[in-house]
Amino acid sequence: MERISSTIQISDTGIVPGAGVGNTRKELSIDTLGIPVIAIRSSNSCRKCSNGK
Repeated sequence: MERISSTIQISDTGIVPGAGVGNTRKELSIDTLGIPVIAIRSSNSCRKCSNGK
C-alpha cells in the first residue's frame, strides 16, 4: 500500500531566498516591491507502507 500526503503552506510575508554562498537573489516582499506578496507552496510525499508481512 502507498500513502500520499500533501501539505499546503500560505504566507503573506513574501519569499526570501536562502543565504547560500554567492546567493545574490533578492527577496520578493512588500519591502522590495511596494505591494503585498502572497506565497503559496505545495509539497507532496509518497511512501510505501508495510502491513507487517
